[in-house]
Amino acid sequence: MADRIENLGTERVGQLTGSRDPEGRLLLNLTDSWDVQGVDLGANCEHNGRLYFFFGDVATTDNGEHRWQGWNFYLPNDRQGATAETGQPDWHFCGRCHGLFWLPEATDSAGTVCPIGDEHWFPPGSWGYVLPNDHQGASESTGQPDWRFCGKCHGLFWAGSGASACPAGNPRNADLVAWTDDLEVAPPGPLGHQGAGFDFVLPNDHQGASESTGQPDWRFCGKCHGLFWAPGGNPAGTVCPRGGEHDFPPGSCEFFLPNDHQGANDTTGQPDWRFCENCHGLFWAPGNTVADTVCPVNGAEHMFRPESLRFFLPNKEHGATIGQPDWRFCVQCHGLFWASTSDAGVCPVMRGGGIRLHPVLRATAPEFDPLAGDWPVGLTKSLEAPSGAFSHNGRAHVFVNISPERWSEKQRPGDPLYGTYVISKEDPEQPGPNRVEFLFSPRVGACPRDDGGGIPESHQALGYSFVLPHDIHDGVERQGHWRQCTQCAALFVGGDGDVGGLCWATGGAHRASGLDYALPLAPGTDGDQAKWQRCGQCDSLFWTGDATGNRGRCRGGGGHRPVGPELALPHRTDVDNPNRVSKWRYCAKCAGLFWTGDYLVRAEDNVCPSDHAPHEPAGLDFALDHDIAQEAHHQQNNWSHCRQCAGIFWDSDGSGQAGICAKGGAHQVGSATATPSPWAYNFVLRHDTPGDARHQADWRFCGKCTGLFWAGHPSGGVCPADRSGHQAGAGPAAPGFEFVLFHVGPGEDGHNEGGWRFCNRCFELVWTGNADRLSGVSPVVVRTADHGFLPSSGAESTLVMPAFGFSPNTAFRLACMPLRPDAGPAVGETLYYTGRDDTGTAKWSPDDRVAADLFTHDGYTSLSASWQPGPGRWLLLYSNAHDGREDAFEHTAVARIARTPPEWADVGEVDVFDPSQAYGKYMHKPGLDNIDQRVPPSVPDGHKGWAYGLHLLDRYTRWSEARRELDIYYLLSLSTPYQVQLMHTKLRITEG
Repeated sequence: MADRIENLGTERVGQLTGSRDPEGRLLLNLTDSWDVQGVDLGANCEHNGRLYFFFGDVATTDNGEHRWQGWNFYLPNDRQGATAETGQPDWHFCGRCHGLFWLPEATDSAGTVCPIGDEHWFPPGSWGYVLPNDHQGASESTGQPDWRFCGKCHGLFWAGSGASACPAGNPRNADLVAWTDDLEVAPPGPLGHQGAGFDFVLPNDHQGASESTGQPDWRFCGKCHGLFWAPGGNPAGTVCPRGGEHDFPPGSCEFFLPNDHQGANDTTGQPDWRFCENCHGLFWAPGNTVADTVCPVNGAEHMFRPESLRFFLPNKEHGATIGQPDWRFCVQCHGLFWASTSDAGVCPVMRGGGIRLHPVLRATAPEFDPLAGDWPVGLTKSLEAPSGAFSHNGRAHVFVNISPERWSEKQRPGDPLYGTYVISKEDPEQPGPNRVEFLFSPRVGACPRDDGGGIPESHQALGYSFVLPHDIHDGVERQGHWRQCTQCAALFVGGDGDVGGLCWATGGAHRASGLDYALPLAPGTDGDQAKWQRCGQCDSLFWTGDATGNRGRCRGGGGHRPVGPELALPHRTDVDNPNRVSKWRYCAKCAGLFWTGDYLVRAEDNVCPSDHAPHEPAGLDFALDHDIAQEAHHQQNNWSHCRQCAGIFWDSDGSGQAGICAKGGAHQVGSATATPSPWAYNFVLRHDTPGDARHQADWRFCGKCTGLFWAGHPSGGVCPADRSGHQAGAGPAAPGFEFVLFHVGPGEDGHNEGGWRFCNRCFELVWTGNADRLSGVSPVVVRTADHGFLPSSGAESTLVMPAFGFSPNTAFRLACMPLRPDAGPAVGETLYYTGRDDTGTAKWSPDDRVAADLFTHDGYTSLSASWQPGPGRWLLLYSNAHDGREDAFEHTAVARIARTPPEWADVGEVDVFDPSQAYGKYMHKPGLDNIDQRVPPSVPDGHKGWAYGLHLLDRYTRWSEARRELDIYYLLSLSTPYQVQLMHTKLRITEG
């Protein structure tokens, strides 16, 4: 029988990061001084007596951008007649960092260094420059403006639009490491007012003041010591920071405040005191600004009507003598309070609760040292946040994700495998990179880490992504019977059977499954790489082209030994342009262009007009430019991805809909709330230029459906407007532009499989298309003998790894790994939970491909798991909210509690955080508050906040056996404000 779980209450303890609290509380940590304006998440672990935090993407105080100063340069360029006679040529704009760099003869960018990582990149056809400036009479007629000198790095960059990247200081979206040694959480609490400035003397009825000299009915509150307005002596509608309404002592003074409506002016006293419409208190608004004021209503800013009374307060410094003295301005809330006694009252600015954080700082500057690892991890950037951490064998280990440049804003040399890595450091307090231990997910076959062998790890893939033809008969001279090994992921000659050669995973023979690959013989075409041969010892395919004669590592011993014919493998080129999206394909049924990426595109939103089934990809993989400047006669913009059919259409007027869609009605632009997504892009298509080896011509705009189709097929395809052929432009007399599409090489279809890569360790060709089933991991170290659901390993400790994975579907999964003394974690010993047998016993496998879903989940979530020895239960926290759809923003954050992690699948969710209780208070919702602008970093689009990034803090968790109550403390991110909150929830667990 399941336990009964009750949420007895959730409270926000305080905000741990940033410089301003949404409810006006005083913060324990002012992270601006570390160059941290905002941050999220917060994976954590105990290590060497401290609690270490590995936070997510940091919004730096300058967003990692250049900071311009001085002159505005107008750069002569080749497009405006500049030549080598007027200045040094070959200076180019970098489309990645927005800097200017020198590229002699404009060949390639080898040897240049971009602050975003790797080399600079200049858009094809971009300008070249010299350096006049506005101080010397330059204008837009003499060159391109808005080039600026950066006062941080002393480089030259373009400040015309978009975000730049400066190599001086921290880049935007790097990750923060910090620690605490606090053993208890400091609770939030009230603060007294803090006086400063003038000693105000307020006219009152006890000293002869009347309605003729000022507005009546202002009263002293005996609870908070502030001044408030109570017309007719009625405090209804007032809000006191001590709680409830204000209250004035019987017989106390009634104050009459001088104001501009009754002739008061600057000679009367200090101006700009205002009545707050929300709390009915008095506050100071110099220049009519309410910035930094704090109202007891939700801790927001005070509010006043511009036409309302402007009060002038007499004070001793300006000669006032008649009235009650000792009224002071509070520097915390900007209100007025009476300071005649030692009791400073209660200020609406509360002391925020929480814990004190200590950042890991750079050795050379007082700013945070970003989380980083050795190659291939490097500096973690956008959407590459740590998901979990644990301590073992004297080192703190962190699970970090790395992703392609489109998501991460970071290029990595060699285009390594992307996924979740484990990195570690003996002392995380010290700056500098972590050691990379291994790739955890996805698993990519099996390969020895070094010549010493040992437990195999995933292959280390680099370089080209090959697309291998299979089950094909096209007249090209090929060698067949190549098979994929299901154990080590290598390609080997299978002969007439399914076994052969030698496998790294088992030491025995390769075991084949699936396709029969037919590989072209050398020399191949321009898009093929030659020098691939079979190894005579292990029967694997390996590369023989290393200039030093390196033949990799063979399972038969030593290096590989080439035999047989030389093969040439077709491959894709890199999409190294952040303003370019690949995976656009030709549909063999309708001849249209459609997108095959899976980010925010559902299967039901892939509709072909020929049969209303999914499109059928064929041929090349096209990559379309987006959000770049349109050039007359060469490019056309306003092409958009249709969220209904996955095709592309021309949105001529920018309305978001046009033409006729295969799904019915007009094509529709999606409203993506998260990028990168094709819904968010404005595609720009090249036209009326010659085609070549990398550009395919004959693409046309259909005047009937407004889509794009290939006119090279005699049938004309199928148009959704009338299910006949497409029509180029307005018809034969006016066919319109001929578009020319760039492609990266062969695409995947029924006879071509991608995902094949070269392994830098063994030199074999290996398949890297395995799903990333455990993208985010929340590791928990436990004593093996205490948990019967774990497999026997002989190790005293086990690392239990609840995880969330994106592929092949979004779901929670489970893995475990023995932790052995005096040895680091070994990914080759990982076992994956595959379900339960008829007796309810957990089953485990070393093959991640058979890992079972504990339960599925809609969209992204982080997760945090913990073993709670008090109640003897496993606790899982995650959020049902995400920013992938507008209707998902307001979903709750939840817990599951069970005796074992597999039993999480059997129990229900318990809400631990409901955003409806936070909107308008400390979480932004448009129309309720201005938190998005008031709390740095400001959010330009003002989107609704959503709950994510729940990370348990076991150090502060408390269990009461008598009450069966579990007090949990955890971090929570709200998106808006982009800060980390410390939350407390009390749960009652009634045993089932």
